[in-house]
Amino acid sequence: MPVFNIGETITTGEARIEAEELPVGDHTFQLVVEDDQGQRSDPDRVRISVRRTRPTAILAGPEGTVELGDASTLDGTGSSAVEPATLSSWEWTLQSSEEPNPDNP
Repeated sequence: MPVFNIGETITTGEARIEAEELPVGDHTFQLVVEDDQGQRSDPDRVRISVRRTRPTAILAGPEGTVELGDASTLDGTGSSAVEPATLSSWEWTLQSSEEPNPDNP
């Protein structure tokens, strides 16, 4: 599995990637797709919160909360290109991470 570092882009040929072992806190990821004609999308972002307690993982829309140690699947399958082009890469970037408030873990 790839390791996400803030500001480093991971380019894949797949529409899904697992973000494993995120530390406790709030993490913002960004996705930009490119078609086989070199046209790039505007960025889309998702925020994932990792908490110490065992919450129910809810990914309503693309966002949600997971338990520390659980993986989060980032899904870019809803991305599309304008015909006749097809998507050829997905660039996954961890944009930010925030430590939780110690008074409200």
